[in-house]
Amino acid sequence: MITTRLPSVLVAFFMVLSVLVSSGCMQDDSSKDSDNDGHSNKNDAFPDDPDEWVDSDGDGIGDNSD
Repeated sequence: MITTRLPSVLVAFFMVLSVLVSSGCMQDDSSKDSDNDGHSNKNDAFPDDPDEWVDSDGDGIGDNSD
């Protein structure tokens, strides 16, 4: 009896998951941009500072202020 309901439960689970992912309820971390500067957190050396995103010389000060 349980094995006959398993496929329908799996289908329902994946349908709910796809709705959550496509609606933005589950955001992909690689595209998240916390400071809305146009650079994803993955590629942003300063993910919480909208004025800085790169630190080419590695001194902890962004290139825009350096």
